[in-house]
Amino acid sequence: MTTTSTITFYDIYANAEPVATMSPSTLRVRYALNLKGIPFTTVWVEFPDIEQVCKKLGVAPTGKSRDGKPRYTLPALQDASTGIALSDGAEIIEYLDKAYPSTPTLLPRETIALQLATYSALVPRFLAVYPLYAARAVRLFSPETQRWWRETRAAMFGKPLEEAEPKGEEKARVMNKFIADFGEVYQWMSRGDGSFLTDDQTASFVELTLAAMLNSLKIVFGEDSEEWLKIASWNNASWLQFLSKYEQYHRVAA
Repeated sequence: MTTTSTITFYDIYANAEPVATMSPSTLRVRYALNLKGIPFTTVWVEFPDIEQVCKKLGVAPTGKSRDGKPRYTLPALQDASTGIALSDGAEIIEYLDKAYPSTPTLLPRETIALQLATYSALVPRFLAVYPLYAARAVRLFSPETQRWWRETRAAMFGKPLEEAEPKGEEKARVMNKFIADFGEVYQWMSRGDGSFLTDDQTASFVELTLAAMLNSLKIVFGEDSEEWLKIASWNNASWLQFLSKYEQYHRVAA
């Protein structure tokens, strides 16, 4: 296994502890690197600077914005030992599996299609609560990034961030649906051994994604918030038990 760091990991900065990010997309790759035991260094990037950083690295856009322009996102990873630079979480983890074969495999070839399909089913469940999430997340950013966040979310929602945030009965409806949707995910897990484990009994890409989503909600809403306490108590506090397995991977590289 690699003993010195050849990997630079580009993560999205937020004022959070113990790791300075709130992004579920970057958290799942951070968990993968830590679980695999691959040394890496972190470069923190503010949201408004993501496109510039990605272009400098030479990584491809991961999609298109609503106006049709290329959309650049983090995480991104640069590996000096191979000269590879990548963005997109699934592609990064697939690369790490191949480039570091002595580490636990998170996306075995025979499971890729199923895992990516399951991931696609998780995303809309997470996005269902996004207006509330976005309104709470703004407090975690620098003043410049707060301005950028408010402008871009207003364009996304068609109204100012505070107006887009669900309140009262609408908030209760959104939260109840969100928790019910994740209750369905819990039922998927309950049909097996309580996880999305791969054959060698290490965590899978899907399981890391789910842990990253939940920890992102915990960070953005706040550990003592009404929203997080409600999520955490659902299904007999099963999500707290699930997340406890990932505490050791939720850290910054040295």
